[in-house]
Amino acid sequence: MTSLDIRVPENGSVVDVEGLVLESDSVTVLFGPNGAGKTTILRRLAGIIGGEPLLACSYQPQSPYLFRGLAGYNLGLGLDAEEASRGGTLAGSLGIRDLLMEPSHTLSGGETQRLAIARTLARRAEWVLLDEPLSAIDTADRSTVLRLLANELNGRSAVVVTHDLDVAVALADQIAVIDHGRLLQQGPVSSVLRAPVSVEVARIFGLGNIVEGEGQAADGLTTVAVGRLVVVGTGSVDGPARAIIPGDSVVLSRPGHLETSERNRWTGRVVEIRKTASVLEVTADVGFPLVSVVTSGAADDLGLEVGVEIVASVKATAVVIVPA
Repeated sequence: MTSLDIRVPENGSVVDVEGLVLESDSVTVLFGPNGAGKTTILRRLAGIIGGEPLLACSYQPQSPYLFRGLAGYNLGLGLDAEEASRGGTLAGSLGIRDLLMEPSHTLSGGETQRLAIARTLARRAEWVLLDEPLSAIDTADRSTVLRLLANELNGRSAVVVTHDLDVAVALADQIAVIDHGRLLQQGPVSSVLRAPVSVEVARIFGLGNIVEGEGQAADGLTTVAVGRLVVVGTGSVDGPARAIIPGDSVVLSRPGHLETSERNRWTGRVVEIRKTASVLEVTADVGFPLVSVVTSGAADDLGLEVGVEIVASVKATAVVIVPA
């Protein structure tokens, strides 16, 4: 296990990360919004900026560069015979073996990135560093590449930069949340997603609902009074508190349905329905705005539309309470 304090001034900004922990034989994902400082940290680890490399590594930048010549020539750059053979196998798995005899300048952005992934993974370096490895990959190829990365990085020492939560969940053993050049939280990915330590972290994950009120702790749970309503969740906060309610934990039903055991249960009306790539975000006014993430099929079954009365319920264990 390696604990690092990284302070790197670059382009007028400063990355000041104290206590970033990297575990060998484990994948650490640096997660956060664009401009958070993740790439600067990775470049410092690789020695691209700030002096000597902090890790003995195989490094892939977000925008890989290919030299003139064939794609296969670029694949083999810096690799010994065994590594080059491994690179060819990986190129086949990534669907670009037939492109190795093509001039490098004819490759698309996604093909270039897949070539770089094959070359980076083929090296027998102690650490693998990948910067947004799926940024140029077409949607149709994304699941294939992500599955290969998950398989190839399993058991290796790696640091991956991403701002995509699906990539982080698929690859990470540990996740380090970065914003404005600071380390906000680090731990096992499931633990950090289940219990963000602050509203700032919850917003970075896009966890949706953040409700402010007055907290009162008892028996391992905190009740947050929001006007005349209450929200019950995990955590121990007496005083000003914020309740973080993941949108995918909010269950919607129509009035008159069978009562359930959820500690949080409110009645309201749908005020907005927004379609995203794969789901619907349904906002209801239950005394405060509450967003629920549902599938199109579930919305149809419930007859959801603006103005419809609903009942929203959330288990207390799904709600995290943090100090305001």
